[in-house]
Amino acid sequence: MNEILDALRRNLDREIAERTALLELVEHEGKTIQAGDHEELDRTLGRIRDRLAELTPIEGERNDLLERVATILGTTTGPLTLTKIADHVDETQRDGLLAQRDELRRLLRETMNRNRQNQYLLRFASGMVSETLDLLMANPLPTPRKTYGPAGTTGSGERGGALFRAEV
Repeated sequence: MNEILDALRRNLDREIAERTALLELVEHEGKTIQAGDHEELDRTLGRIRDRLAELTPIEGERNDLLERVATILGTTTGPLTLTKIADHVDETQRDGLLAQRDELRRLLRETMNRNRQNQYLLRFASGMVSETLDLLMANPLPTPRKTYGPAGTTGSGERGGALFRAEV
């Protein structure tokens, strides 16, 4: 059992390291959005995708190790969590597992918060771009109050108007 727990602890250490690096990338993503550097944002998103791909096998290994521990402990009700394992191990292992659990929770919470902030920043930035494009695509020259047709008639068929009264 100790060998499996040691392997689980090493796995959790790797996952914590990967998630810490992921959080740093997500924080960099927010700074890049604020700076408006689209090329760096694209590179950062690529690095985030790569980091997430690196996490997948680590999470799979963790799940395999948890299944092995569940088999040894004989637990069959629901998924085995680090908290449940802590009830069955000595104090040293328990303290280490619970510290790793807390660190993973903190990293996940912080990453979720940063992602939410980045979503707001992206929405705001895309809204600003959209409004700027709307402004640029609109007629930038002031439009006269009346439009004139042949022989000084307005679009409504009236004769005269501001042009002929020298009000323009």
